[in-house]
Amino acid sequence: MQKSKITAICAEIARRLAEVHTVPFLPDGREILLISDTYPGIWLEHVYDAVFYAKLDPSKRQLAESAVRLFIEHQRPDGQLPFAAAKKDGIAVRYSQIQECVSFARLSFEVYQMNRDRAFLETIYQSAVAWDAWLCRYRMTTGRGLIEMFCGYDSGHDNSGRLLGMAYPRNHSHDGEVMDAAVLPTGDDVTPILAVDMNCHFYNTKTALADMADELIAQVQMGVAGK
Repeated sequence: MQKSKITAICAEIARRLAEVHTVPFLPDGREILLISDTYPGIWLEHVYDAVFYAKLDPSKRQLAESAVRLFIEHQRPDGQLPFAAAKKDGIAVRYSQIQECVSFARLSFEVYQMNRDRAFLETIYQSAVAWDAWLCRYRMTTGRGLIEMFCGYDSGHDNSGRLLGMAYPRNHSHDGEVMDAAVLPTGDDVTPILAVDMNCHFYNTKTALADMADELIAQVQMGVAGK
């Protein structure tokens, strides 16, 4: 492919990212990176896209930070993170599945490594502690120390062959009502499933927590040494 053509393609991608996919989303006017002009909002897994974009272009760091803060601001008191946020009569958030796909805690820590904001670090650490506790409380029903898949959309792997025979290959619903992600389906011979991918994210959350704690301790020690 000719260099001029590659340059033109890159320019068009940059234009679309800036003019189509970067939109005012939050009540205070903060912008969010949307992965598609057909998605109504941002999924928990899409935080990765904003972080990756910010790594490629540091001037877009605020997009990554806003994506992280959006989910933390809608985290429930028990630690549950929403799986999606859509712009509808304000911000509409949903909690019917996990769909993390990349550890949110790890992505949050990567944003901290870009902004080096101590207050932000403390915020994401508390969020990660609460999210980890929620997963341990509601997604370890078999008591084996690993988290479990309740429905197909937990993993975000739509139409995967491993969902065959699962009562709810999409969302878990009852009498037409979509259930909360904390509710284990009944009468399903397949779930709960010890999903490898979900536990990889779970492990990454644990290691991110350790990295956050090390960083917080180091900052305290530096503060003491500086006195």
